[in-house]
Amino acid sequence: MEAINSPESIDYFRELTGDEQIRKVELQATLYAPGHFLMRHNDSASTADDRRFAIVINLTKEWESHWGGMLEFVDGQQVTKTHVPTFNSCSLFKVPRDHQVSYVAPFATKPRYALTGWLRAD
Repeated sequence: MEAINSPESIDYFRELTGDEQIRKVELQATLYAPGHFLMRHNDSASTADDRRFAIVINLTKEWESHWGGMLEFVDGQQVTKTHVPTFNSCSLFKVPRDHQVSYVAPFATKPRYALTGWLRAD
């Protein structure tokens, strides 16, 4: 947490996003085992929790796309974009934006690990 919230990292995220108001990064460890999923949501929060961008840092080596666990962006009733949780990749997107994590198949041989959170301006 210290490294990702260092002045150098915060400056990098400000430059990358064009948002000079980013002040900190909040992360949590996530694990999606077979049978897990995350329903559609948009990461909106109260004004006291000023989330600007969502971030997902994927940590599972050799994830197979047919196992599921995809980060999916949704518009209306359509999945418009899908990200495979490739090891050492990062997804960064402005919130609020509708998204979900698809069902992890029962035959997946390992869980899907990630650090997920938000770039925040509060």
